[in-house]
Amino acid sequence: MNRHLRKRTVKFALLAVMTTLLVICGFADIPGRFDPFSPTMGIAQTLNPEILEEAASLTLRGREQLAVGNAEAALATWQAAQTAYTRLDDSQGIAGSRVNQSLALQALGRSRGACGVLLAALAVEGKDWCDPFPEGDGEFPEFATSGVNAIGLRSLGDVLRSIGNLELSEAALTQSLQMAQALDSTPDIEAARLSWGNTQNAQYRRLRDLSDRTESTNDFDRALDRAKMALETYKTVGESLEVRAKLNRLSLLLDLHMGGKTATLDGEITLADRIISLLDELLTDPVLFNRQTPIESIYDRLHFARSLSQWQDLDRAIELTKVALEDAKNLGNLRAKAYALGILGELYEKQENFDLAREFTASATTIAQSIQAWDIEYQWLFQLGRIYQQTGETQKAIDFYQGAIDTLDRVRKNLLSVHSDFQFSFRDNVKPVYETTLDLLLRSPNPNNLERALEINQRFQLAELENFLGCDRLNVRLQDEWETTADAIVYIIVLEKFDRLIQVVRTSQNSTNNIFYHEARFSEVKSALNRFKNNLSEEELTEPISQEIIADYSRELYQLLIQPIRDRLPENGTLTFVLDSALQNITMAMLIDEDRQYLIEKYSIALSPFSQASQVNTLIPDGILIAGVGEDSPSFEKAQTQFNQQFNPLNFVDNELKKVLAYFSRHIQLLNAEFTIATLQEKLNLSNFPILHIATHGVFSSDLAKTFILAYDDSISIPKLDRLLRNRTEGSSHPIDLLVLSACQTAKDDKRGGLGLAGVALQAGAKSTVASLWNISDRSTADFMDEFYQALHSGVTKAEALRQAQLAFIRNPNSQYPERYRNPYYWAAFVLIEN
Repeated sequence: MNRHLRKRTVKFALLAVMTTLLVICGFADIPGRFDPFSPTMGIAQTLNPEILEEAASLTLRGREQLAVGNAEAALATWQAAQTAYTRLDDSQGIAGSRVNQSLALQALGRSRGACGVLLAALAVEGKDWCDPFPEGDGEFPEFATSGVNAIGLRSLGDVLRSIGNLELSEAALTQSLQMAQALDSTPDIEAARLSWGNTQNAQYRRLRDLSDRTESTNDFDRALDRAKMALETYKTVGESLEVRAKLNRLSLLLDLHMGGKTATLDGEITLADRIISLLDELLTDPVLFNRQTPIESIYDRLHFARSLSQWQDLDRAIELTKVALEDAKNLGNLRAKAYALGILGELYEKQENFDLAREFTASATTIAQSIQAWDIEYQWLFQLGRIYQQTGETQKAIDFYQGAIDTLDRVRKNLLSVHSDFQFSFRDNVKPVYETTLDLLLRSPNPNNLERALEINQRFQLAELENFLGCDRLNVRLQDEWETTADAIVYIIVLEKFDRLIQVVRTSQNSTNNIFYHEARFSEVKSALNRFKNNLSEEELTEPISQEIIADYSRELYQLLIQPIRDRLPENGTLTFVLDSALQNITMAMLIDEDRQYLIEKYSIALSPFSQASQVNTLIPDGILIAGVGEDSPSFEKAQTQFNQQFNPLNFVDNELKKVLAYFSRHIQLLNAEFTIATLQEKLNLSNFPILHIATHGVFSSDLAKTFILAYDDSISIPKLDRLLRNRTEGSSHPIDLLVLSACQTAKDDKRGGLGLAGVALQAGAKSTVASLWNISDRSTADFMDEFYQALHSGVTKAEALRQAQLAFIRNPNSQYPERYRNPYYWAAFVLIEN
């Protein structure tokens, strides 16, 4: 080897050592690894020392760029490094460069792009893991043990967590940790533990949000179990990542403490004592932020400052934030500067120093706008609105709130945090923006404010459904103008934070005084609602005494929800209700007035998820695809184990199908073993029938994972239903006009199970959906569907066809049905959702 080549070889070796040190010090998950003396490098590398030097230099340069927060530059640099390693035919270098690119993409908030790059790095093909709700059974493959795979899997676990795919994130991180332990790589072990703890933390937050929706102690207990796992895991993280682990642990303890649902976790030590002890450790650490890259140090200071503000230590929080702000200025990182300025404004707002709060928040907003950082701009616009509201400048507050909502609409489909500790939370970060704006607008319910409130409310309901279904799941065009074929639309808006329930009635646009407003206390309505639903779930609902109890609670709800607006409703016709998710799993049809007349006896009733428009149309019922599972099936048994719920055979499903098919000359029938997911897909693709009727068990829940319909062979989740029906709903000249789900139910004790029903209706893409809210006798369901399709064939609207079927049971002409069919149990569960 000549002297010139020896010098180059030494230089490459030094670069390799530097790169390894970066990994050990925690500055990198993995660079494009290289070793000029390794036989795996091949002949091409030894013959191209210039390319090898270029690749190594690019790898280190990208690391330096990311360390100061220049993620765009780092991404481009690592893409160039990948090109160089490709010329060298170095598979490890290519994989390492891709992993590094994923870090830059995550810093830019592009997690799905990062996910795709990581799957390529790990040579994973044919998996849809980058979708928040992938198909398949969730099994995670075994990867060969290697340093590249250990770090690649850890990065994948982090990305999957940010997408929301927490189960696969946990699987990837578990395998990454096992590999790191097998390789005895301390830095990788520590990093995998931190990431695993973060995924348990995310599981806690998801379950906590679910428990808020369901108001279920069981869901909160599950959340608490995950919190305990996260807290214990954070304790095991070693020195190199100890600061991040402690900060995450602190924020989790504070969240539990502020929730007020538990004073201790285990043993005698209270949450408050744990927080005080941890704060003391962090505040007395002289080199707390010295082990991180400059950009990490900034965001960790801001994270700590927010935790201190939760503990009401505002002076220390302000001091920390000012240091972070100066560091961001010195780095020239505008995004970090905007974030620090905004948090400083937030802290001064808490101190009620509104002049400084306004000054810093306005500066943060200006910078965020200049760099198009919409995901943080909406927060500072909302903060400015709060500040102006507290200083009595109402119109300015409304304008800034409106700006926050407009910005939020722009980013909510792919809203990720600036930093992994500031993750998107609908309950904490999004719902308050809409709810506070609606509250302020509706304090002065003049016609202009009512119009704005209704428009904002439908955007809020869309945001809630998209959050429930997973970001970027809905392709919905909201109406700019009000139009309807209904005789009236009734909006019921719940502002739970402010204990307000708003009722708005809109009648024909051509009439005078066509909009009416009324307000009640939500706490009063909620109590009546709980009494109604608790009794409705009783198995003895069909007993005479229960009928009287239900009538009493139905009348109570009528007096609260309908009576105050009754004079503004038309004499008869069609009412479309746009309900808050807290009300979506009750049936308006069975509300009863003082004369013991059900609301359905006077009006046809439809529901609309959020749109101001409602087209209550007829259809030409010239063909039907009908499927049902009545007997015991593999999916019933599997679902019983998976969801801890009994699914008994539906002995009259075949009778229901026969009654329905009597009205159709053109049809396809799938009964029992014929009704598999694959066969349903095949028949949907081949047929152009306007009606899809499914008679099988199904559950609507505010937990997406527990919302499903059972085919014979397996369950059909909402994402699966979306994939099954997508060909018929996107660009088709024969979309599904009517979807009927005749044997479904809302999950028991789920206060917002209506979210699941609305999600199914929207993802199905049908113009209208008829579904049942609770389990009904399948014998009576067959008779009910007979009445419904008979009315549908007479040419009335779908809403009126449903009403006529319900009236047939209520009035029971000529005693053609058993007397018990008059009971709301048999007819009131069916609702119509207009899409």
